Amino acid sequence: MAVLGSDNITHSTDFKFNINSADRVTIDSSGRLLVGTSSAYQQFKNAGFNGSRIIVAGATDNTSNINIHRNANDQFNAKLIISKARGSTYQSVGSGDILGTINFLGADGAGTVEAAAITVVVDGTPGANDMPGRLVFSTTADGAS
Repeated sequence: MAVLGSDNITHSTDFKFNINSADRVTIDSSGRLLVGTSSAYQQFKNAGFNGSRIIVAGATDNTSNINIHRNANDQFNAKLIISKARGSTYQSVGSGDILGTINFLGADGAGTVEAAAITVVVDGTPGANDMPGRLVFSTTADGAS
């Protein structure tokens, strides 16, 4: 049972937020944040992406978007920050470490299959205020995997 207004919210199963009797947001028993769905998608697990902690699902009305917007009268922009460290918080990454990847998948009738990816790789030895990197663009040819 959820107890709102206390220091700790405790729930023995999935924690759901409903509007008009429809599940809108769920925190499942594995700690995943599910928006627009009440369960993790099996097809992502089949494609090797079983570690997703946040899943945003939309229906047929273009609602699976994530919007990051900054509205300010200055030179700064909105950002999506992807970062990595080895071990402890600031333990240095090494040459060849993958800092992050954006994967693009499509349904093939039985599940989802990766079509392309953009990956950032450390491209040399990092040093103080020095992080050499490269972008890797990967695509899948027709008939390949």
